[in-house]
Amino acid sequence: MELEGIRVAKNMMTTKENIVLPPPMETNNISFAPPNTLSWADRVENSTPSLSPGTSSCPDGGQIPSTPPIVEQKLYLTARFFIIKKNDDNFLKVSPFLIHKAITSAIGAVKTIRQMRSGDLFLEVTSSNQASALMNLKKMAHFDITVTLHTSLNFSRAMELKTSNIFVMALHPGWVKTDMGEQAPLTAEASVNGMLTVISKADESHRGCLFTNKGRKIPW
Repeated sequence: MELEGIRVAKNMMTTKENIVLPPPMETNNISFAPPNTLSWADRVENSTPSLSPGTSSCPDGGQIPSTPPIVEQKLYLTARFFIIKKNDDNFLKVSPFLIHKAITSAIGAVKTIRQMRSGDLFLEVTSSNQASALMNLKKMAHFDITVTLHTSLNFSRAMELKTSNIFVMALHPGWVKTDMGEQAPLTAEASVNGMLTVISKADESHRGCLFTNKGRKIPW
């Protein structure tokens, strides 16, 4: 019995070399990978150079015309991918449950929350309303935060899907008159008709780029 107990005890012992990190923990729609794991959002960020204001985000290169202020203010409404930075540190030591609760309390349930290797949070929202609410956030729980657009993601995904014959482009609907903004100059019908016209004329030069409902290329 004593020998058997020693054998069992030895089997239960482990060393540092034998420890294997668990897979990323999933909590509903929130995922946190071990610190040394490169997430999908990290891979996209690392493989795609960031774009300077004077650099085209489109395959055909060249300079993009300047964007009117009203369009710049509304660009985030078409975005679905965002980065949340903690102003004084990062989120590596913050509980996933606290992060999930803080985000859903502020803007509702989102499609994806990922913790990047840097400790920043990568979010995919489900609607323009969530995008607008997220961009206006300055504080989440008791953390001071900064929210930015993930500028390279749309273009990267467009190039990745090209090999599958899937065409990706982004359209800005314009400032559309709705119940939430009756002062807007554009009707929903005019906005949709404009976007349908742009789509019908789209070619390879449109891939991965952002256009207005009148077909003008605008920067990310």
